Amino acid sequence: ERSLNGTILPKGDHDGYRVAIDRAGVITARVSGLVDGNQLDFLLRDASGSSVGVWISPATTNGKSEAITWDVRAPGEYTVGLRARGNTWRSDKPYRIFVETVPGDIHEPNGDLGSATWIAPPSKRSAGPAASTESGQAVLDSRVLNVEGTILPKGDTDHYRVFMARKGTIAADVSGLEGGQVMSLILRDGSGSSVGVWLYPTVTNGTTERVTWNVAAPGEYVIVLAAKGSEWRSSKPYKLHVETLPGDVHEPNEGIGEALPSDPTSVVNLSLTPAGDTDVLRIQTYGPGVLTVHASGLPKDVQPQLLVRGSSGRSLGVWRNCDL
Repeated sequence: ERSLNGTILPKGDHDGYRVAIDRAGVITARVSGLVDGNQLDFLLRDASGSSVGVWISPATTNGKSEAITWDVRAPGEYTVGLRARGNTWRSDKPYRIFVETVPGDIHEPNGDLGSATWIAPPSKRSAGPAASTESGQAVLDSRVLNVEGTILPKGDTDHYRVFMARKGTIAADVSGLEGGQVMSLILRDGSGSSVGVWLYPTVTNGTTERVTWNVAAPGEYVIVLAAKGSEWRSSKPYKLHVETLPGDVHEPNEGIGEALPSDPTSVVNLSLTPAGDTDVLRIQTYGPGVLTVHASGLPKDVQPQLLVRGSSGRSLGVWRNCDL
């Protein structure tokens, strides 16, 4: 916050104070030292001289005006203008003006798909097709990511880009919210199409419930954050926590044509990710016999089902619960 002294002399005097802001954000101004009964009007103009809003007449108590806050949508120079209310008074007693500029977070501008901030760029490992295991489980290239941002100015939307090597799930929650603040979230694919609708997760102790999106294809996705209804702004940073969980390295293997070749005695590490995922294995047999399938490593509340098809694709029976 910076401050200067000024006077309204002669009657009809207008004073202008120039400030600069590095990114979109807010500019706040207030005045003290006014003689009883004297009140000031405030107006903000951009570098071209265009008004940001209209003249504002804040209440004055004990010679101090209420603070005025303007939302500015672009970096640059701005001028805070002052005048005697109604141009009805002059005073040789100095007033003192206090001006504060609060730019948005360092990721600005990221208010649209094209300027989205990368928080999970493609990794060399994610691009590799080879299967690998850890403790008998498929390595899924799960990534936990964190980034800070602010909702400044009011109406700000923040876009964060992540990369999925395969279809899977993207989960997110937001912490650091202040009382009454509700965040809106939506996921978009690389073309900008929405994956679902805007979500308004419940906030408890400043942290939202975790939201999860199922993504049906690999590629780039963008998480969009905004204040619910554009109702609030805040210079206090929020923290966005994101987890990307691609399906197993054998994806895609959902259809007969994509079936994963497998030896009758082999162990294959797979995952049912995202929700609704189906995994298809092609098993070569060399004569009549019994085929036994056993699944392990699944949560207790998950019951996988199995269907066997012949080489023509015709079902040999019906879907059956798989032994665990």
